[in-house]
Amino acid sequence: MGALADKDINAFEIARLYGEERENAFAHLLFRPDIEVKSDKKASGTGRIFLEYEQGEPPRPSGIAVTKANLWVYELVDLGWFVVETERLKHLGRIAFRDEKLRKTGGDNQNKGVLIPLEWLVRLNP
Repeated sequence: MGALADKDINAFEIARLYGEERENAFAHLLFRPDIEVKSDKKASGTGRIFLEYEQGEPPRPSGIAVTKANLWVYELVDLGWFVVETERLKHLGRIAFRDEKLRKTGGDNQNKGVLIPLEWLVRLNP
């Protein structure tokens, strides 16, 4: 019985150390300088995030089209936070554009973007 107890303690210690390592990795991620943070107040009600790619008159590239960030963090008010690699978000944006999930926003409807279903953020292949 002593050997089993030692084995259980070792497994627990390995799991604890792994957990701490992942917590530290996540904390480090949050302080990277190449992160773009967006807040979407409507996502919890609509089930979609807005990804801007153009704004203004005359139109000029913006948002995902010009970002230098490697990660985007979406604050989904009332739902939590999603961290998405920029290349994956661009891929999802292209799919949404192809599927004609286009929208204009802003007081004068000069911001153009696509609506991305939240479920796409967690699926392997949307």
